[in-house]
Amino acid sequence: MLIKVMIWACSLIFLTFFPTPRIPATEKVIIGEVEKITILPWGINIEARIDSGASISSIDVRDFVISGKRVKFRLPERAGGQQLELPHLGWRMVKSAGAGGQRRPVVEMEICLGGKKIKTPVTLSNRSLMEYPMVVGRQAIAGNFLIDVSQSNIHHSTCTQEEKP
Repeated sequence: MLIKVMIWACSLIFLTFFPTPRIPATEKVIIGEVEKITILPWGINIEARIDSGASISSIDVRDFVISGKRVKFRLPERAGGQQLELPHLGWRMVKSAGAGGQRRPVVEMEICLGGKKIKTPVTLSNRSLMEYPMVVGRQAIAGNFLIDVSQSNIHHSTCTQEEKP
């Protein structure tokens, strides 16, 4: 019990001197449950479900091949069908409802959501049975967005192809 009290006290002192920077709610962009996003720098527009229950984003891919520190993969036809190549960041065990755990490759992807450019880790997975080709998770939206689940497609991507990472 004493250890718990000491940890709590140290945490309180730390947070007093080093508070977490917060963006005021008035400066956050309100996004809906489903939004159109753009994958940069290719300018690929797809619909994505915004999911605060998912810690990391995930995108529907086919035929991924890891070669050294790069991953080549193909987007499905519903997401444009393009062949892309991005840096391989590593692997992540992902638990999904009803499917148990799955080991997935992780890439860093730059997307445009709600007019903001975001670099975020994204797992590669076959989402062909899911309604949307991409799920945008907490790591991508934290600190910049508020989700209004009663709305969808509030924003249309305003980032342009010329804005390269």
